[in-house]
Formats: sequence, C-alpha cells, structure tokens
Amino acid sequence: MESLRELVVAELEVPLAAGSGAVRSKKGRELRWTGDSCNLIELVYGIFDCRQVNDGEVDLSDLMDVFEQCFQVNLSRYFRRFTEIKRRKSISKTRFLDEMARVVNKRIEDGDAYVPMAMR
Repeated sequence: MESLRELVVAELEVPLAAGSGAVRSKKGRELRWTGDSCNLIELVYGIFDCRQVNDGEVDLSDLMDVFEQCFQVNLSRYFRRFTEIKRRKSISKTRFLDEMARVVNKRIEDGDAYVPMAMR
C-alpha cells in the first residue's frame, strides 16, 4: 500500500509534505482536491478500470486510499458514490470524465489553431 502511494507521488513528480499525507509541488505549494469528491471517485474508477496502475494488479480500495491521502479528501464511501454515478439520469453518466476529455481536446485544438504571422 505504501509503495503504491509512493509510486503515484513519484509519477506525479510531487514530493510528500513532511509528516502529512499532503503532496506539494516542486515549488512547495500544497496540493489538495478542491472539486467534488464524486469527480475524484469517477477519475479513480477510470484509472482502475483502464488498468493504469501496476498493470491492473491493484485493489480499488488501495487506489482510493492513495488518492484520498494525496489530495486530503474523504473517499471512504466511494462504493456508494459510484452507485450514485451509475444512477445518474443524464445523457452521460460520466460527466466529469467527459468534461475532462472536452477541455483537453479544446486545449489540443487551440494549440493547433492557425495563428497569423501578424499575431505572433
């Protein structure tokens, strides 16, 4: 469990704050999850289901615990919250992941946009 946490922190390239579960950026700024915890749960399920950590050989509970500690947020009811996600009555049940894909695609498209020489 501790090695998984260290792996995630190393991959994020942010050191742990001394004596706490918080992470800090290279500039020393403490990072914490400020969005809806349901969004983080949706993200962690996506990482888990895509088998992105330890070649998929990780327990969901361990992955939730790592993100909970790293971002100082309570995810203890993640199973119940995921049930709420599954029951959403909207066009998309994965609102947060869809929004992430939309904004990343926009960033890519904006980066590829033609910029006239006069504007450079």
